Amino acid sequence: MSTTTKSAITLRPAPHRKAICECEMPYGVLLHGQVFGALYFNLRGYQGYLPTPDGKKLDIGEKTLAAYKREIAVLNRAFKVDMPMKVMSRAVEASRAAWGVTGRPWVSSVFRRSDV
Repeated sequence: MSTTTKSAITLRPAPHRKAICECEMPYGVLLHGQVFGALYFNLRGYQGYLPTPDGKKLDIGEKTLAAYKREIAVLNRAFKVDMPMKVMSRAVEASRAAWGVTGRPWVSSVFRRSDV
């Protein structure tokens, strides 16, 4: 008898989505075994959306595959507790702090954070 539980969110390599000229493998994002979306490699990292327990899509920006796996671990813990995420993940907090209070990148590039 196994005591392990299935993860709500998993990543699966998707070689059928890989173009001939691509160097990095795209990944499928599965929610409870059903395809939710995909992670693809952009210029500086992987890009895609992750599902949240409250039914929304989470975009953490262009990050490494390891950063996405860490974020999936945080989201799987939130799915396990079966309650909406009340605290933003570390990656989202860091990106919002970098982009300023409003979350608009063009504002923080023009003004200082205290001016926003």
